[in-house]
Amino acid sequence: MPEYNIKNAAITRAGFDYQDLFGIEILIEYFRDPDRYKWVQLESEDGEFGALEDVVAALPDGTFEVTQVKFTPRPDTYPLSWEWLLERTPKGRSRLQKWATSLKALTLSGTVKSACLRTNRRPDSEFDNSLVNGRVNLGDVDTSLRTTIENELGGAAEASSFFSSFEFRHSEPMIDRLEATLRGRLVPSSTNSEGWLLLLHQARRWASVRNEPQPDGRITHKHLAQIITRKRPQPLSQDFRIPEGYEPPSRSFHNDLMKCVTDQPGIWVLWGSPGRGKSTYLSFAVDQLRKQDVPTIRHHYFLSLADSGDRNHFADIASSLMDQMVSRYGEAVKGLEENPIELRKWVEACGAHFAVEGKPFVVVVDGLDHVEREYADPSQMNQLFNAILPCPTNVTVLVGTQRVADKHLPLRLVQHANSESWIEVPPMDRDAVQHWVVLQHRAGRVLLSNSRSTETEQHELGAVGDAFYDISLGHPLHLIYSFEAMVRRGLAFSADEIVRLPSCPEGDIRKYYAALWRDLSPPARQTIHAMAGSGFMWTEDGLRRCFGPIDEIDHLLEFQRSGVAPFHGSLLA
Repeated sequence: MPEYNIKNAAITRAGFDYQDLFGIEILIEYFRDPDRYKWVQLESEDGEFGALEDVVAALPDGTFEVTQVKFTPRPDTYPLSWEWLLERTPKGRSRLQKWATSLKALTLSGTVKSACLRTNRRPDSEFDNSLVNGRVNLGDVDTSLRTTIENELGGAAEASSFFSSFEFRHSEPMIDRLEATLRGRLVPSSTNSEGWLLLLHQARRWASVRNEPQPDGRITHKHLAQIITRKRPQPLSQDFRIPEGYEPPSRSFHNDLMKCVTDQPGIWVLWGSPGRGKSTYLSFAVDQLRKQDVPTIRHHYFLSLADSGDRNHFADIASSLMDQMVSRYGEAVKGLEENPIELRKWVEACGAHFAVEGKPFVVVVDGLDHVEREYADPSQMNQLFNAILPCPTNVTVLVGTQRVADKHLPLRLVQHANSESWIEVPPMDRDAVQHWVVLQHRAGRVLLSNSRSTETEQHELGAVGDAFYDISLGHPLHLIYSFEAMVRRGLAFSADEIVRLPSCPEGDIRKYYAALWRDLSPPARQTIHAMAGSGFMWTEDGLRRCFGPIDEIDHLLEFQRSGVAPFHGSLLA
């Protein structure tokens, strides 16, 4: 944010953002050194800190580091000066007096380790002349002004005590440069850009929502480890990368499907309700097939909400599939004409080539349900399926879709896929949920109670996994929503807390959304409406300015470099 480009109406907001960044600086130090602090509070409401409450860091020895932050959009015009420090507020006290009173109380209790002001104001010559290594030397202050300062602080002894203990850290960077510096300390060494944006969001939430993180607003190292990580769940069906440590919803289901695909060439349709993880599983299945040296090509009609490419036109799809065949299985299609209308001949050639090796040739087409919603024209999709169905000899076509009316499916698919060909993606079984929870725990994202023994920890972790399974019924998207809701609240994970979260009735994410919608505030509803209907990606700041805080729904969202997006497209469906 350029120094002179902040709107007058936005100065207060910018000041809070600036304060959050200095809080984040301390949180990064805490993240790097878990033994440095016991906890940190942003915008503390504990009365003992008085007017030194912007950032409070508790040390293991029971003392505190307290930081006050002040921002100006025009440091060239508004300096750090005695005039500013002695300026009285409408309540009749100067900044200097408020800070000195608060610091004295902390000093008398023996709990202050350090106290400072962090500001982008630059000292004027008069104030600068009195500074020695960030502390004021009253002996260098003009006699008349020194008398005024001493009277303001209750006498010469009181003034001397304050200035010997209070540091003035001035000429700090402006917002953009400070944010870039702090971001560089975490990205890419400890997290990615999305993790940094989530930390910014959480810091704002911790500073503005009472008792966040719960129960007392004290940020511990475990809370930071939940946020600053590369291992947050990735969107289930957006970019279709396979998340690290991914396990299929059920091992028996996976083994049975692999057997169908490899041993019974023909048409198979894998279907699942929204958020069931169909596309993620299909990506996993493709990866497993290729690892088993089963020749496989694929096309996704939908990749992500941020994907602007046209993935519907038959010519483009055929060219993509042909490119995969050339690059992976060039010998099978050698000498064939590279023309989209020849796609069937290419697929037939691959089927014949790999029959000699005793392997099926597999074509995966995913996201059919998106065609009607996104393009409202099935003609291009019909051309694709006219080319690949009926299945050529030794070819398996594996299709992924939601259950939609036949009129929204390719005619050839309706004609050739009988009821036995339709296979539902099952919910995650209890073992899969437990495995997922263990992965999150290994990534430092599961905050357990202060269990000491490995046996106790494993018991707690098992109870947490069971509770997540019970409320989600194994629905992977609901599992992630519920997990992120716990993380955002900063609660220790326990079965009792988890079962209080909204459930997923009948394992249907649409019913979860419906129940959630009934309890949302009007601003939260407006936020979702705006994201659904605007046709562009909002920034978090833009959403807050237009509709207010997004804390009610932030567990449903993903914070990306380009803005805020739904974690899963079903939220906007």
